[in-house]
Amino acid sequence: DGTQVQAVHLINAYYSIKLRPPGSGQSGANCMPAGTTLLGTETILGIETYKYQQGEVQPGNAASTGSDGIISWLAPGLNCFSLRTEFHFKGSPTTFQLASNVTLGTPPASAFDPPPGFVELSPMDASHKLTVVVMRRLNPAMTTDEAEAAWSKTSASNIGLQRMDAMWRKQHG
Repeated sequence: DGTQVQAVHLINAYYSIKLRPPGSGQSGANCMPAGTTLLGTETILGIETYKYQQGEVQPGNAASTGSDGIISWLAPGLNCFSLRTEFHFKGSPTTFQLASNVTLGTPPASAFDPPPGFVELSPMDASHKLTVVVMRRLNPAMTTDEAEAAWSKTSASNIGLQRMDAMWRKQHG
């Protein structure tokens, strides 16, 4: 039904969100999202993807070089599902989401059950909590207040996360 469930094990939380219908915001069979640049095609897990860049990104850097952007690998054969995404944000380590396995077909309903003991958070709240935990782990000398300040600075410019959170809040009342 287009619902995505994201479990975040580091913070024992999850969120579920009904994504837009396949093809919305994209043009043609190449899945091109508005405002992106096509970088080429790649095969991931045997599935053809189109690689797009949004914003200013310098791929290959372990940490952002002062620019914000996202690189996505979208699979037209999977309704433009992203098999890999790189998030490059100012002052933050580059983070990745990468599919490790793809099974075609209708999954059992239990596949969308969160792990036992996980709490549901909004995408913004989950990202906030995760960012603070990761920042403090990467820099043990960082105080909680410093991590909170860094989160506030990055989240203010993360339009994609703000839109996803607004969609989540609309769906969850």
